[in-house]
Amino acid sequence: YTQQSEYDPDIASFARASLARGEGRWKAAKQDYETLLQRHPDFTRGRLDYARLLFDGRLNREATSEFMRLQNEDLPEAVKENIAHFQDALNQRQSWKGSLSIGAVHNSNINEASGKTWCKTEIDGECWEEFSGDQPISANGIKYEAAAVRRWQIKGHHGIAARALGYGRFYRDHKDFNEHTLNLSAGYQFENHRHTFALAPIIEWNGSGGKTLNRAYGVRSEWNLDKGSWTWNTEAEWKHLSYSDKTRLLDGSLFSVYNTLPYFPRNDLMLYGGIDWQQRKAKEPVDSYRLISARLGAAKMFEAGFDASASATFGIRSHREENAVLEQRRRVHGNTDWLYSYKQNEVGLSLVKSF
Repeated sequence: YTQQSEYDPDIASFARASLARGEGRWKAAKQDYETLLQRHPDFTRGRLDYARLLFDGRLNREATSEFMRLQNEDLPEAVKENIAHFQDALNQRQSWKGSLSIGAVHNSNINEASGKTWCKTEIDGECWEEFSGDQPISANGIKYEAAAVRRWQIKGHHGIAARALGYGRFYRDHKDFNEHTLNLSAGYQFENHRHTFALAPIIEWNGSGGKTLNRAYGVRSEWNLDKGSWTWNTEAEWKHLSYSDKTRLLDGSLFSVYNTLPYFPRNDLMLYGGIDWQQRKAKEPVDSYRLISARLGAAKMFEAGFDASASATFGIRSHREENAVLEQRRRVHGNTDWLYSYKQNEVGLSLVKSF
């Protein structure tokens, strides 16, 4: 079109902006739309596309302003309805979002016991020195999880994000194994059409058996890349844990990195995989360890209004030093299996409410 001798530069500018938007070149599209609208502020179709571009780029305040301006235009009813949908989505983006899950659960081994024995000293076929692990305890209970997040746009793509996360479980007749966790964080967040980055301090409280198990403080960062049919997420977290008086030797740091790759072959199906790494340091070296694990899973949404998921995790954990009493270094499914190895099965059913 631009090779013609009498082409309209404004039409060419609008076409370039539309092509850039379709190809994912967000900055180029924004510049072309703004140049065009400076010359023709009443070009309704261009302003509609510009508002949609701002929405895709997570410039929520700017997109809201453009859509409100278009409300006064004489537009077809279908276009007005489409604008209303975008305004509703913008209001939801700038409000608290979260979920609440609660349900019943049965666990075959809440105390993570091996149920095994180990003979350290054997003479003439008779065990003279024997160690025994605890016996597994099965229990029924209730598990819950609640989460709430909100983002406040400060300027452009920069803002502040807050997150609250709480989860735990109650076991019938076994309150000593009840578990509760509360994690709070608030800090900086950058967000555009492809990338999200967050950096925030965190505080955490963990309770068990009706008592405080530990408190923690630290910092977390998160990066997310959105490529449409697939995304990449990396989350890193460092925190220092302080335990109660009887378990002070567990005081120390925990550094974790979680990497997840979700893939969406269809709108109702998600496949994902991940590789995680954790480094735990404690006052007592025997309790320090490194954990490397891999995750695989799938989730399916059904038209009836529910979803189902399946996942598997494989991990290798190695401890820093051997136990002075047992004269062995702890490994998962290793040579100290009578004390540390265990089997655990859990089944549950939960109801989830998103808001």
